[in-house]
Amino acid sequence: MTSDEPSKRFKNYAPSIIKIYDRDGHVLLEETSLVAVSVKAGKEYGIVALGNEVAENLELFDMNSPAAKAAREEALRDPRLKRYWKDIARDDFIVDITVGSPLRNGVIAEVGLSHRMFRYFLTKTKVLGWFVKPCIAVCAPVEMTEVESMALTNVMLTAGTRDVLIFEKLYREVAHEIPRKYKATIEIVPNDA
Repeated sequence: MTSDEPSKRFKNYAPSIIKIYDRDGHVLLEETSLVAVSVKAGKEYGIVALGNEVAENLELFDMNSPAAKAAREEALRDPRLKRYWKDIARDDFIVDITVGSPLRNGVIAEVGLSHRMFRYFLTKTKVLGWFVKPCIAVCAPVEMTEVESMALTNVMLTAGTRDVLIFEKLYREVAHEIPRKYKATIEIVPNDA
């Protein structure tokens, strides 16, 4: 295993758009499926940022850009900023940050990062809580194999949901078919859709 293998696993996937709707069809969240992961010694070290935060600060996560170099130097000097740059500023050891999408064409490609990303999004919208394990519907307008469908179900269950209902259509096409027991609907829109 080469040192750059973990970072190349998901780097070249085009990000999908993730939308989370409530029962009444209101959009609670719209984010890109981008994840910034720090890589140290060829292994994933931790998630630095998720979603639109990565898209808005893409230059900051390019480790060779002047903005990233300035941010690293400031983080190494100021202990208050270490909580934002904890993976970069730890013991003056600088790690690489890889930005990519754990989804490929709207389908799960990187299981570990996908479940953490969806847990973050569900928690951010307050659909998922400390003791709340909601039922979630997922709309992914791509044809999925049985294995891809099971991977999506497992990712959602690992993210903290109780039950998962999968539709291979857009949300607007199936909004009337989703039972009321499903607290929220996640729509995964591939970049090419």
